[in-house]
Amino acid sequence: AIAILSDSKGVIDIGLPVSGDLGDPEFSYGAVIGKAFGNLIAGIITAPFRALGALFGAGSDAKLDSIDFEPGRAALAPPEREKLAAVAGAMKERKTLTLVVPPAQSAEVDTPALKSLAVRTAIVARMGLELTPGEDPGPVDAANPRAQVAIEAVFSERYAPEVLALVKQRALAAAPPGGKSAAAPPPAFYQNLVERMIKEQPVSDEELARLATRRGEAIVAEMTAVDGVDAKRVQLGKARPASAATNKAVTLQLELEVAK
Repeated sequence: AIAILSDSKGVIDIGLPVSGDLGDPEFSYGAVIGKAFGNLIAGIITAPFRALGALFGAGSDAKLDSIDFEPGRAALAPPEREKLAAVAGAMKERKTLTLVVPPAQSAEVDTPALKSLAVRTAIVARMGLELTPGEDPGPVDAANPRAQVAIEAVFSERYAPEVLALVKQRALAAAPPGGKSAAAPPPAFYQNLVERMIKEQPVSDEELARLATRRGEAIVAEMTAVDGVDAKRVQLGKARPASAATNKAVTLQLELEVAK
């Protein structure tokens, strides 16, 4: 708590909210100030990032103690980069603080996302499209003839051409006579192929661990290379499960320590 309150010169300059009845013979400045300071210290100990946000203009509700990632991804979204910039600015004023970044993932939320990403990336690669490192290929357009060729190729690689021929034959046989589907499978057929590949795409514990590490490394790189915090003051911690996870975000919890 003292490390957060002390500036780079070791000076503590704060305004304490105090109240009391000066006419009360038992009123004591020392007791009132001591209680206020105690409450302040307790608040910093239980929520150090909230205290940093309040001290340096980010606001006490800025949630600087956690960083959200898109499921299956390790890229930092602009709002999360802004939060890290706020933490970095505070750390430059409080030079005894060290940021610990424990790598985190959620098997429940990240696994489906990694499955989908792997299949969509394979299809896009088969289409001859190049992605930048870490780029999401986006949804597959099952109605696109070029995508359909790529879907068939990837499916054949994974299940053998004979399996593709069999499922295609069944789809054509089930199509209404005389319709377009009698000559060529409809987009729904290709969407089903994609969904089957996603469902059966394996994701190992090692892949989840690598995802967690990439997230931690992304935060460290942002804090040091972009925000200019000394690399010795930002370090990866011990990996642990995400503190929260939904279908929209996987949350990595940050920690503050005092440099020894």
